[in-house]
Amino acid sequence: MAYPSALGDPIVLQVQPLSFFLADTRSNKDPDRNFTMPDAAHQKMDAWATEVIDKRQFAVFVTGQ
Repeated sequence: MAYPSALGDPIVLQVQPLSFFLADTRSNKDPDRNFTMPDAAHQKMDAWATEVIDKRQFAVFVTGQ
């Protein structure tokens, strides 16, 4: 986990021309199993996807499971 990230925060790693989105899908699961990431992580994922498309990078989505 990169400092100062909190448990459950996604991490973006850039290794041109790749962009990695490391999603923590284990730490903040919904007890009712409706989602595996909190809303803030979903918003970061949406912003990352938009940026990858705009920069014409290759996206790599990494989950914990």
